[in-house]
Amino acid sequence: YAKRIAAEDKDEAEQLPDLLKQQEWTKASADSLRRYLGSACSTALSDSQDMVTSEGETWYQCQLWEKTD
Repeated sequence: YAKRIAAEDKDEAEQLPDLLKQQEWTKASADSLRRYLGSACSTALSDSQDMVTSEGETWYQCQLWEKTD
């Protein structure tokens, strides 16, 4: 017998692998984000043509995700 899957069941089954993959990741702490930006992006940020003259001129919203062990 071929197993029949209702449309709503099929959608749920297709989403399951994505949900499992999402569980492998957690939001990083603010300290982890600072360390990452300081080590990975410091040169790129300092070479920017749009360099600002003070921190007061900028506003950032970032979220770093770390893979769960």
